[in-house]
Amino acid sequence: PVAAHVVANTNSPGDSRWGPLVLPSRQRMERRKTDVYTVGRGGSLLEADCVNSHLFGLAAHKDRRRPPTFAVDYPVDGRFIVTVNYAVGKPDSKLPLLIYLDGREAARKVISIEQGEAPLNRWGNVEISCKEEVAIDVPAGPHRIRIENTGPSRIAVDYRLEPYADRSLVTYRVYAMGLGDEVRLWIQNAQHTHVNQYYKKLPTTAPTAEIRVPVENNGRYEVQWWDTYKGEPTRHETVEADEGVLTLSFPGTTSDEACKIRRIP
Repeated sequence: PVAAHVVANTNSPGDSRWGPLVLPSRQRMERRKTDVYTVGRGGSLLEADCVNSHLFGLAAHKDRRRPPTFAVDYPVDGRFIVTVNYAVGKPDSKLPLLIYLDGREAARKVISIEQGEAPLNRWGNVEISCKEEVAIDVPAGPHRIRIENTGPSRIAVDYRLEPYADRSLVTYRVYAMGLGDEVRLWIQNAQHTHVNQYYKKLPTTAPTAEIRVPVENNGRYEVQWWDTYKGEPTRHETVEADEGVLTLSFPGTTSDEACKIRRIP
C-alpha cells in the first residue's frame, strides 16, 4: 500500500466548502471494541474503520450493547441526523432512541413495534421498516454526541452530519500500491457508487484535483492513464518527483480512472 492523498479544487464560484457526511457503518451482530469515534473532516473515524449500525437495547443482545459517542468538530453551525432504517422487537414494545449533546438530552424518539401484517420470526419478534429521521442542531465547534437505545431490543440506524465534510477531501477516493519505482493508482468520484448508479443519481461535479503520491526516489516518472471501462490507456505524461513526492494534476472524473506510474531511468 502507498499512502496517496488527493485534494480536489472546490473553490469555484458558488461552491460551498462544507458538505454532508454520512458516517461509514455496517450492520454487525457484535460488541464493538470502542464506544468513542473521532470524526475527521475527511470522513474518517480515527478509532475504527466503521461504526456499528445496530443500536442494541437493554434486554436482547445486551452483551453486545455499546452506545456510540461521536467526538465532532463542526466547521459551522449544523445538524446531526440519525436515520432509523428498521427496528426488531416483540409486538407492542417501545424502543426509545435518545440523542445527547455534550451530556444533555437533545432529542428523543420512541419507535413503536406494531405487528400489523408482518410475520413473527422464530424468536417471536417482528421487524418493522421505519425510515424516520431524528435530528439535533449542533453549534460550530467541538462537541460530543451520544446515541442510545433504552428499549428492550435493537434498532438499525445510519448517521449523517451536515454540513461537516471538507469537500476538497471527500470528493474523490484514491488508492495506490507500489513496489520499488513503480506505483499503480486508482481514483474514483465518491458519488460514483452502485447505489447511485441504480437510482440514476449520477455525479454532477468532477472538479480538478491534485494527487500526491509518495515515491522512493526523486527523478522523472512516466504516468500512463487508463480507461477502466475500455481497459486501454488514454494519455501519457512525464512528471518530476521532488522530495519523495510525485504530484499529479488530475482533470476530474464522474466515474473512475487508473494509472501506471514508472520511474524513467
